[in-house]
Amino acid sequence: MTLKVSVDEKGSAQRFDSIFAYVASCNDSTLELVFTGPHGSNADYPFRRHQKMELTSDHEGMGVCAQAVCIERRGGDRLIIELAGDLNFFNRRRNVRVEADLWVGLEESPVSISIIHRRWEEAIRWTRKKKSNVPTASFSRRKVSLSTSGMGLEYPKPVQPGTYFLIHLALEDNGEMICIAGEVVRSEPEGNDSFYLGIHFDCIEEDDRHRIDQHVKQNARRTE
Repeated sequence: MTLKVSVDEKGSAQRFDSIFAYVASCNDSTLELVFTGPHGSNADYPFRRHQKMELTSDHEGMGVCAQAVCIERRGGDRLIIELAGDLNFFNRRRNVRVEADLWVGLEESPVSISIIHRRWEEAIRWTRKKKSNVPTASFSRRKVSLSTSGMGLEYPKPVQPGTYFLIHLALEDNGEMICIAGEVVRSEPEGNDSFYLGIHFDCIEEDDRHRIDQHVKQNARRTE
């Protein structure tokens, strides 16, 4: 399941972080979650007591979501949360997805979630200050499957799920570069010397998510 954690930083744009976990146990409205891979003992994500979050889980397109609050962190890989409010059901296919040909900059980052957060924030500051892409990103024109929650694309080598990418997208609106930290959730052979990666957007400013949403909807209407 996914935890969508609200991040409140004075003077910065609203944003959310997405973190994956598994349910280890439950008792009434309290859940014990366990993190694996990059979200385990080396992640040191700064959860705060009473921090608000949205909990979502889905299977084959159908899902459930609920509001929750953080109770405490136990050890390095477990989190206790308490549900707040009713459960809501949804169809995951509500996220429209389109095929797009975009300029994309990728920087592979097999590091922990705390480190990728810092690197993403640095990339945001560089882009806002310099009005250009981060110099370490390698840009190329790529065909991608794009939605507000993630993207899929071909890649020349296999990548372990849980690996992060710093992603820089240039949309057709000639606006400011969009910087994203995304986690690989799918890696499958696509053909000769090619692999298909599914990347979930973990760190993205809400204004940028809105720009992607508008871009996706406009291109979806053109293909109808």
